Amino acid sequence: MACMCKTKSGRSWEPEFIEKIDPLLCDACELCVMVCRRKVIEVDLVDDKVAAVPKNAENCIGDGNCAKICPNNAITLKKQI
Repeated sequence: MACMCKTKSGRSWEPEFIEKIDPLLCDACELCVMVCRRKVIEVDLVDDKVAAVPKNAENCIGDGNCAKICPNNAITLKKQI
């Protein structure tokens, strides 16, 4: 069962965790790397292209900040089942 969490203000939100990053959409701007406090994402070589990669997905806390800041919508999130 998914966690229904509350923000400090009392608003409900459901965590969404990183599922994948599309290397074709990613332009390696590193905004997702900078916004992730848990060091889930790194920039690496993927099929001869530099792109963001979820290296430590188990550390994801589900805040979705990486996907929110991505200008190319390259990050797919998934709710925990």
